[in-house]
Amino acid sequence: MLGSVVLLVLAAPGISSPRRGGAAGEPASDRSPASVDIGDAVVVGRDGAIVVAGLSRRGGRYQFGLARYRPNGTLDPRFGTGGRVLTSFPRGGSGDAALAEQPDGKLVVAGAVRAATNQTVFGIGRYTRRGGRLDPSFGRGGTVMTPAPAPRRGTFSLTYAGGLVLQRDGKLVVAGARTNIKDRLGIALARYTSAGTLDPTFGVRGKVETDLGSRSGAAESGVALQADGKIVTAGYSSMPHLAAARFTSRGALDGGFGSAGTVVTPVGAWSEAGGVAIQPDRRILVAASAFVPHSGVQLAVVRYLPNGRVDTSFGVDGTVVTNFAVNGRPAIAIQRDGKIVVACGVGNPRRFGLARYDTRGALDPTFGEGGKVRARFAKASTAHAVALQGDGKIVVTGSSGGDFALARYSVDGELDESFGTGGLVTTALGPAWVARR
Repeated sequence: MLGSVVLLVLAAPGISSPRRGGAAGEPASDRSPASVDIGDAVVVGRDGAIVVAGLSRRGGRYQFGLARYRPNGTLDPRFGTGGRVLTSFPRGGSGDAALAEQPDGKLVVAGAVRAATNQTVFGIGRYTRRGGRLDPSFGRGGTVMTPAPAPRRGTFSLTYAGGLVLQRDGKLVVAGARTNIKDRLGIALARYTSAGTLDPTFGVRGKVETDLGSRSGAAESGVALQADGKIVTAGYSSMPHLAAARFTSRGALDGGFGSAGTVVTPVGAWSEAGGVAIQPDRRILVAASAFVPHSGVQLAVVRYLPNGRVDTSFGVDGTVVTNFAVNGRPAIAIQRDGKIVVACGVGNPRRFGLARYDTRGALDPTFGEGGKVRARFAKASTAHAVALQGDGKIVVTGSSGGDFALARYSVDGELDESFGTGGLVTTALGPAWVARR
């Protein structure tokens, strides 16, 4: 199922300094000079290896960061510098990252990079399968910066990456948001050939910018690919409510979805989508955080029919709201049996949170405690992305104490004791910064 490979970009500012060492009973960690590392995306490779991509910041410098782990949670020393890779762009990257693995095992990372003063654009890097080296056959030396005219002096043109999907023909689609900060907010898409050039058959010279105006703008933070090649995005509108849109394979809004290709769904007082996934029957699932008066920010899941209408057979009139104190935007994945797994940051102190639902939207009582699981790291943590292994185990990534954080769960929601330390792993990317000096 193509939708299951989608991994989301979820930024988490304000992370504390990285944890040092690891006492008995604490997550495995690597001693290193200080860096702030936030895992945004995760994939499980065909060989069982796990790769995390995200932000690495040291001082005022930002780079894309990757780490590759063996199936037992230890870093793969053959990958980059001791299992870690850093990639810088000429003017720096924001660090937001989406991640996909090609059929040949190469890794593609997309995010936002600085192109000029007051301007960010989509940036992409492609890496070799094992060594984690930039692939010279892609773009310019392995990286691509999407061309765009610089904004006028005193104005902004900021493009943020929200997700990345790989088409069957090898082309790459990046989805996100574009804003001038002042009064415009729009959906941004770009499609690239397998060589890293913009695809001229998509949108206008490879790009789509759907500006719905200052009062009805929308920005996307998740993307999935239908079997027919249509592109589904989800995020938020400036109203502010959960927003979804569908585009044809040529980059036009699909008139057969919602209202002229878009749909806005109120959930609570406000809501913001994080992850989107597509069921085999073409129904669309969107996970979101939603503010419910007198209850705070809760976890929400909405299901749509293929035509964009809310599926009233799911939850209560198409929506499920779960009492889970959510931090940030959730990620979503669909198991082979159709059950729905959602990962997010929860609570105070902050922890990894997981919830699993059956195909009708009810919490699965066979999973964790009444369908919900919380995992606590030694430091405050938040979850940003989820992936499913072939054996049904669940891998979640995010950050803890300024380090990449990983947790692996069994099919019933228990932490997997064979992974890391008690099912948890944290990794600082500081050693890779030192090696680059």
